[in-house]
Amino acid sequence: MSAPCSPCTSDAPRRTAVRGANLNGLDEVEVDLAEAVLRVTFLGHAPEWLEPANVTVTGGPDQRAITVRDIRIDRSDDEGLDDVMTVWLDRPAGPGDYTLAIRALDQRGEPRRVPEDFDSRYAQVRFAFTADCPSDIDCADARHCPPPAFAVPNIDYLARDYAGFRRLMLDRMALTLPESTERHAADLGITLVEAIATVADQLSYYQDAVATEAYLGTARRRISVRRHARLVDYALHEGTAAQGWATFEIAGDITLAPDQAFFVTPVIGIENGAVAVETYQAQAPVAQIAYEPVLAEPLVLREVRNRIALHRWRETGCCLPKGATGATLVDPGPQVPPEEPDTAEPATARRITSKAKGPPDTPPQTHGLDLAPGQVLVLAEVRGPRTGRPEDADPTRRHAVRLTRATRATDPLDGTPLWEVAWCAQDALPFALCLDSVTEAPDCQWIEAVSVAYGNVALVGAGLRRKAKWPAVPSDGVDRVCGTACDPAEDRELAGPFRPALPAPDLTWRVPVPHWTGDCRQGAANRLLRDGPEHGIPLVTLTSTLANRADQTWTAVGDLLGSGPADAHFVVEVDNDGTAWLRFGDGACGLAPAAGEQFAATYRTGNGPDTNLGSDALGLVVFREGFRDGLAIKVGNPLPLRGGVAPETLQHARLAAPSRYRARLERAIVPADYAAIIERDFAGEVQRAAAVMRRSGAAHEVQIAIDPIGGGTADLGLLRAVERHLRDYRRIGHDLRAVPAREVALAISLLVCVDPLHRRELVTAALRRALGPQGLFAPDNWTFGDAIAASRIVATAQRVEGVAHVTLRHLGRRFVAGDGEMESLEVLRLGAQNLPVLEPASLQLEVRGGR
Repeated sequence: MSAPCSPCTSDAPRRTAVRGANLNGLDEVEVDLAEAVLRVTFLGHAPEWLEPANVTVTGGPDQRAITVRDIRIDRSDDEGLDDVMTVWLDRPAGPGDYTLAIRALDQRGEPRRVPEDFDSRYAQVRFAFTADCPSDIDCADARHCPPPAFAVPNIDYLARDYAGFRRLMLDRMALTLPESTERHAADLGITLVEAIATVADQLSYYQDAVATEAYLGTARRRISVRRHARLVDYALHEGTAAQGWATFEIAGDITLAPDQAFFVTPVIGIENGAVAVETYQAQAPVAQIAYEPVLAEPLVLREVRNRIALHRWRETGCCLPKGATGATLVDPGPQVPPEEPDTAEPATARRITSKAKGPPDTPPQTHGLDLAPGQVLVLAEVRGPRTGRPEDADPTRRHAVRLTRATRATDPLDGTPLWEVAWCAQDALPFALCLDSVTEAPDCQWIEAVSVAYGNVALVGAGLRRKAKWPAVPSDGVDRVCGTACDPAEDRELAGPFRPALPAPDLTWRVPVPHWTGDCRQGAANRLLRDGPEHGIPLVTLTSTLANRADQTWTAVGDLLGSGPADAHFVVEVDNDGTAWLRFGDGACGLAPAAGEQFAATYRTGNGPDTNLGSDALGLVVFREGFRDGLAIKVGNPLPLRGGVAPETLQHARLAAPSRYRARLERAIVPADYAAIIERDFAGEVQRAAAVMRRSGAAHEVQIAIDPIGGGTADLGLLRAVERHLRDYRRIGHDLRAVPAREVALAISLLVCVDPLHRRELVTAALRRALGPQGLFAPDNWTFGDAIAASRIVATAQRVEGVAHVTLRHLGRRFVAGDGEMESLEVLRLGAQNLPVLEPASLQLEVRGGR
């Protein structure tokens, strides 16, 4: 059943008007599909002139014509009832919309126009032959004039972060509040939107926090990313604090405890170099980064070591050459302390000790420095060589050295007490250090002590010492343990959850400093500060007390994977806001805290690049205790304090962790792997390494040849260290043997023509320097397998001033007939490496011409 076409919502008023007027119209159609019969109801009465030719049925999906075979009109005598017309069709039709229309015939007898006595809107009616078939579609006509619809924003239900929520709310506001077009951050509306987006982001995170933190690519918390990265052997570092060498100048001798004082930059209003902590806190305008001694050892400061003179043997124009590894120091002799009044020492000065007097029968001492291997000196230029003024001293001419030998000596000329000292080769001077000089004309005054050695040296690092204490570990019930024949029954108190956090953020992390054991490879003064932040450890000292048990000291470790049930280890995990959380073991991997156990911590705060400090910046010693008026002490840092690195970002960890096992070689399979590991892990000592496989009976022996930095032959200690280091990387079935590089002695013969304006002997000396161990054939210029081209030798000689022409007469191996190719374990050498000049047989020069 259907109704006449109408674009309006309701046509009831017009239907009523048509029934009351002198017009006809169609109301509805009923379909008898079985007999292909239509029953059409009129609006009122049917016209008298209606014939089958006036009735047309059109439409359907195939647009095939349907022929009306006959009609019959049943007229009603009741004015309240409508007439009904029965229409017989030639065939039933299929699905689709059809239109039954009443049309008047034109001159050719075709139904073309609407009859005059029919209302034009009701001269046709739509229907469907399948109206009685089941359908999921509403049978009501679609509304032709729907109300205007606003554009609906595309709501992204996957937008569950801050940026997504903010964008959705701004899109919504563009529809609901089109007049609001302000998008600046200072606008109140934008502020509210961003605040709501922040809360929505947090709520969204809490809804799926477990799934978010379960994967490295989606985890937001720093602790989660750290644990994921550790599973692939990648350590997320927390940055490190700066550290470096500080020097002290003191009037008298004192000994400072490690926690007695800290050092800061100068404060306006505090003139002295030392101050009590109460005075400092009252006058310091803002909180400063504090620096404290790194080693937990007493700091012994002596006046005789303030500035140590470098001995010149009564010679002039002296200097320590570049690469020097030793010097002679002047000992000022023992100092006689002034007589002190016989009064009791104040309690506040209990940690400051003066130099004790010897017994009356003690023989006189000639040396007062008391130097020893392991001590660190800072060599520094303290006066300008041209002016003699301290402000003109070059701040880059400063270098720290670790002593390996300190021997008492005496100048036989005048009996001056001396010290012959040597330091690590790794601490060799990187520049020439001037000892004395003459000022510029016209003064031409002689300047002594241009450079000195600071003897009161300590390694200091950023980080202010703090303390923390937490309530006892809570109890989580009692566990009843049944007795046996050997052990009685007992009740064990279970410990509840315990995961404390340090009260102050910005925990200090520092690269550990090894104690001096005589090994320069690890303890050289300039190697202590070279390790990266991935080696940093937290500066936290944790102790615990429990009834009927001695105090327990806990050790911070990177993880608990290798900790045993009795290992008192804990892990420091830093959250996104900088809070440091302490995580303990569970009894299987690491010792678990016991119920009632009381924990206390001593830790330091101050980390990252903000702790880096330029040279000559420290200037104030702040005493926590033991300060007394009149104490004359001065602190400085001739060298910069460096090593402060920001914590690694989560984005970098997500990128680097998955490929960590590819980036670092952890197993040697082929000989080249052994060489690569040595070059990586001995970068400060080994220039190059080469490895070859040798067959030795039933085993395979890998020979690793070592070419040390600076040339020469690798010493036995370095070779043994290489072998020990490679044991952790070697392949099963490989025997290891570290050997020195095989040196190939060269023999070179040149014919050189000298320009007539230059002296022949000077050009000859310049040629030997240019082609010698300090020139072209410097040891670090050549390594394994490097070949020498004749053109390179000729070009080097040709560049010497005064050389007009060069002819290469001979180039080959010395003592060996023929040339031959360089083998994998061979390096080129020309002449003796321990002599500043060449052997005559290794470089033959025939120099002609000149004058």
